[in-house]
Amino acid sequence: MVAVGEAYLGKISFVDGDKPLYSRPYLVVEILPDGVNVLNISSSKGKEQKLLYNSNYELKQYKPPFVKPSFAKLDSKKFISFEELQTLKLLHNGHKLNSSDLNNILQKIRSFSS
Repeated sequence: MVAVGEAYLGKISFVDGDKPLYSRPYLVVEILPDGVNVLNISSSKGKEQKLLYNSNYELKQYKPPFVKPSFAKLDSKKFISFEELQTLKLLHNGHKLNSSDLNNILQKIRSFSS
């Protein structure tokens, strides 16, 4: 059973339709009847300037479920079916992102969804 706040690793097409060249982490932000919405998670190493963008949220406590300092791309919300979700690898045995960061992300993505 999937839960909001869980993280997965795999290859999901970007919002623009391109497929990533390598597996990347995703955060589940919404559960729907036929699938989930996820956000792209990116390592902040070497991309510190991107943390200044309103469309990115720096994770204050990234570990677990992520292993590197990271940020959520708030404008990257993507729907995937439960079938596609099953092709991804659940990270950190399903340990969820801390509630503070998760609640902040859920609140902020509302402005990008409207």
